[in-house]
Amino acid sequence: NNSIFNTSGNLTGGGSWTQGTGSTLNAAGGTTNAMAVTTVDFSTNVNTVNYNGTTQTCKTTTYHHLTVGNSSTFTCATTSILGDLTKSGLGSWVLTSTLNIVGNLVGTAGSITTGAFAFTVNGTTTITGDGNFHGMTLNLSSNTGAKTFVGLVTVTSASSGVGVLSGASTNIVFQNGITVTSYAGSGGIGGNLNLSGTSTFTGDQTITIIDSTGVPGLTTIVVSGGTTLNTSGTNKTINMNSATVTGTLVNGSGVTLSSSSTTASAYTINGTFTNNGTLTLSGSTTNVVLAGAGTFTNGTNSTLNIASGSPSVTTFTTSASGNTVNYNGAAQTCRNVSYANLSFAGSGAKTCAVTSISGNLTMSGSPTWTLGGNLTVSGDATLTGTAYIYPSGFSVTVNG
Repeated sequence: NNSIFNTSGNLTGGGSWTQGTGSTLNAAGGTTNAMAVTTVDFSTNVNTVNYNGTTQTCKTTTYHHLTVGNSSTFTCATTSILGDLTKSGLGSWVLTSTLNIVGNLVGTAGSITTGAFAFTVNGTTTITGDGNFHGMTLNLSSNTGAKTFVGLVTVTSASSGVGVLSGASTNIVFQNGITVTSYAGSGGIGGNLNLSGTSTFTGDQTITIIDSTGVPGLTTIVVSGGTTLNTSGTNKTINMNSATVTGTLVNGSGVTLSSSSTTASAYTINGTFTNNGTLTLSGSTTNVVLAGAGTFTNGTNSTLNIASGSPSVTTFTTSASGNTVNYNGAAQTCRNVSYANLSFAGSGAKTCAVTSISGNLTMSGSPTWTLGGNLTVSGDATLTGTAYIYPSGFSVTVNG
């Protein structure tokens, strides 16, 4: 075939079929005989084979470009696609073998479930909708077999179609980043993400990362050395319970990054983590919430809410203009560093050896603070509820 061949019938026989350069085969035939010619060559030349019937089983062979456009169940045991894979039909494809895509993956409708097999896309991956209120779901559904994305992964949702990347696999590697744009809170990511590249979450949405238990938010982001993970948006919440950072993690202004982790350390920072938005750590009060040998910086006008323990990361910088650190759990010990704005909320005794606050001090709820030295607040001091400071013989100077 050196041109375009369209058929709604079966293709069978004991001969051979070769797809020529630039050719297209649109096979809409029966369940197992859409393409059942004994000998086929779909890989030597650049060509496209499109299965666009209803329930279909593909010819097990190597393809150059493969399009799955069928409307029902698709069965295919091919292990290698030398060009691109396009998933455009409403049907579902559950893999039954390892699959290596040398080119790009583009999905606009239906679903692909990887199962317990290695799945590799060497080009870019685009998961989106078709503009007709259909969307594509890529389900990374098993820990068996690495799920590797060499190129940039883009997940896009809109009112006309929702793209979703989901699943229970904890063996996912993004080598050149992932960009997620959701519509009205739809779309999302599942699994533990091992990031190596520059990754960006964009738009205004809620992103929930799901681990193998299916519980939203209980997962780990691994940001490896040399890697940058950026978040950006105007009104965004990202539920990311834990992170291991040896590269760079930057939380953008307008973004709330939240964790309710009950693990020993919510975020382990051996690289750098800069919070320019809001970071809320609301897990167990017994945990060390920011640990590691790296650097955490609360950026200008940012907010850090801590309800779960005290930061122990080697460098903890909270002196940028307008930033606020809020210890809002029960009894807590604050980190003895320079604060711009310091807030105590919640309840219980706050143990804090800080003697100078360059901005404002705010206490609300029912916390108490017994001073360990003279305290100078350069801005305002506001105490509400039953919050109380015990001077214990030390002076309190408020310049606001």
